[in-house]
Amino acid sequence: MIKALPSALPSHASSYSRTSEFGTWTYHWTVYGRCNTRAIDLIQESKVATTRNRYCTVLSGKWYSIYNGKYYTNPYGGTYLQIDHLVPVENAWIMGAWAWTQARRIAFYNDLGDYRSLNAVDTRDNDAKGDKTPAAWMPPIGHCRYIEYWAAVKTRWGLKVTAAEKTALLHDASTCGNPLMTVNRV
Repeated sequence: MIKALPSALPSHASSYSRTSEFGTWTYHWTVYGRCNTRAIDLIQESKVATTRNRYCTVLSGKWYSIYNGKYYTNPYGGTYLQIDHLVPVENAWIMGAWAWTQARRIAFYNDLGDYRSLNAVDTRDNDAKGDKTPAAWMPPIGHCRYIEYWAAVKTRWGLKVTAAEKTALLHDASTCGNPLMTVNRV
């Protein structure tokens, strides 16, 4: 899958604006009530039943951060848990999303259709990652999972990679085996 990712130079970096181009969490009617994407992701990822208020704000649960292997119970502490776009939004923009419709960018930002796209992770790890690619940042644990998820999300959305990104992915994946992955393209 990594070998099949098309390479390109980053483009349109100066025109990137996260909020104006990708929007924010959207609301959906679910079995849980009217919830935004963040709440739905927290509900789906929790290892135990969550509690929510009448606005579908998740108050408690138990989440496993795939970047450091620790469990968290505070979904809104600001210093504990964030919802990470595995492929950072800015990276998506410069690697092809600038050419998408705004509706497609909003769909990317709120992608609940593939468990690899959004992940509840430790705030410190998410901040350290920022908009970096695997060429510049890897999680403290789970390198192979991270590479697999990265390739899957890039493939799902038809995003390109830089030459350095592709080289890093191929190098780091060389110790991971060759797992079979299914990706539903959007």
